[in-house]
Amino acid sequence: MLTKQDLIDFEEDIKQCYLNKQIKAPIHLRSGCEDALIDIFSEVEKEDYILCSWASHHHALLKGIPKEKIKKRILDGLSISLCFPEHKFFSSGIVGNLAGVAVGIGMAIKKKAGTEQVWAFIGDMTAMTGIAHEAMQYSKNFNLPVNWIVEDNDVSVLSDTKKSWNCDKLQIDWRHPKLIYYHYKNGYNHSGVGTKVAF
Repeated sequence: MLTKQDLIDFEEDIKQCYLNKQIKAPIHLRSGCEDALIDIFSEVEKEDYILCSWASHHHALLKGIPKEKIKKRILDGLSISLCFPEHKFFSSGIVGNLAGVAVGIGMAIKKKAGTEQVWAFIGDMTAMTGIAHEAMQYSKNFNLPVNWIVEDNDVSVLSDTKKSWNCDKLQIDWRHPKLIYYHYKNGYNHSGVGTKVAF
C-alpha cells in the first residue's frame, strides 16, 4: 500500500510537469484527502471496480495502477479522464456521469452472483444532483454491491456547494447502508496549479 507521502509526491511531480509545460491539457490535482483515501482503499479488493471523478490520480495509484502508466496518461493530456479497464478503473469529467454506470455494474455483479464490489466516488455537488440521488436509492433498494463515497471539499469548481443549494448540510440519504462520507480541504485549485502557463 502506498503512503500518504507517496500520494503527495506524485501530485507535486505532476504540478512540476505542468509548470514545465509538459502537460498541455487541464489537470485536477488533489490534496488533503490522502488519509481518508488510504483508509477506504484498505477495504478495496483487486477485482473491485473503482469509478470516480476527474480528480482521480490518488484513486488510480491506490487501485494499484503503476505510477509510470498513470503519469504517461496525464502527460498525454488525459488527467481528467483516466480510464484503465484492465484494472476496472474508470473516471469521467462529466458530473454524475458514472452514477448510472455504477448501478449497471452492480446489477450485473448481482445477477452473476459475483463477489466484486463497486466503489463510486462522487463529489459533494454531484451528491446533490438528481442522478446521484436516483442511483444511490436504486442501489440501496435492490441491495446492489455499490459503495458510495462522498468526497466533500465544500465546492464545485469554485462555487460553494451549500450556498448554491441554500442549505447548511448536504441533502443526501445519510441512512444509506453503503455510504461513506469524508470532508477535506484541497490545497490545489480546481484546475491547474494556480499559475497561468502559456504554451
